[in-house]
Amino acid sequence: MMARCTAAKVIGAVGVCLMLLRSAAPDTHHLWLVLRTAASGTVLTDAATPSRTTVSRHSREGMPRCSWDGMAWLPDERGTVAADHLMAFARFLDTASVRMGIDYSLTDGSLLGAVRHAGLIPGDRDFDALLIVPSSTLNLTKVSATLEEHLHSLGNPFRLELMDDGRHRWLQCIPWLQNMDDGHPLHADLLVYSTADLAALSMPSMPSIVSSLCRCSFGGVDAICFEDAPRYLAAVYGDVQKRTKQHATQGLGFLRVPQPVFWRSLHSRHQSSLHYP
Repeated sequence: MMARCTAAKVIGAVGVCLMLLRSAAPDTHHLWLVLRTAASGTVLTDAATPSRTTVSRHSREGMPRCSWDGMAWLPDERGTVAADHLMAFARFLDTASVRMGIDYSLTDGSLLGAVRHAGLIPGDRDFDALLIVPSSTLNLTKVSATLEEHLHSLGNPFRLELMDDGRHRWLQCIPWLQNMDDGHPLHADLLVYSTADLAALSMPSMPSIVSSLCRCSFGGVDAICFEDAPRYLAAVYGDVQKRTKQHATQGLGFLRVPQPVFWRSLHSRHQSSLHYP
């Protein structure tokens, strides 16, 4: 999964290495952020110093709580090395998105964790989220610079580089970190969409994710999800009350999720042109 995103990231997610996911869809514009356990044992915290770059703080006052929040029926994972690092990244994303003046939403396994566990799924080793850019033009350079500055305020736990293979531009983290004991790295994936593209990709009969964002409990973080998450997860995973090989309720090490066929289908029907400044 490090070399190629074979796991299904339905709309996304994030950690300590970041790069544009490549997919068969020519209009895909994803950022892949990979978080690994630091060799020094350092964990990201939200005790960051104020950013020196003037970024309008995005006010989330008045954002409603998801109607399903507080109804989790299974316990989450806490107190483990993996949980400490992944939750630290969740805190980082929440504060960084405010600094950037944009919204985000948990997705895939992390969204399932929020609904079913109110936190991390036991045994999960990644964090998934969607970053929503309020523009028809994705300025990856600006996203990179803002994230990098926030990371600098945290002591530079990893290095970000802007890569270009001639077809895609993406951010790549060069970590000085080590894998978990099971040999798999902690990581997180972040998909970046403009509000216009995301609205066009919304599932049929579902309100736009952008217009239905709501606060949700995710471990100790008051994160952002979206109102129709239960129905969305049912379309992706089926009956989420059942234990499956994907994101089961027991520690299964490095987990993979099924390919999001419906999402790829929606994506292929929306062939938008991307602009990478």
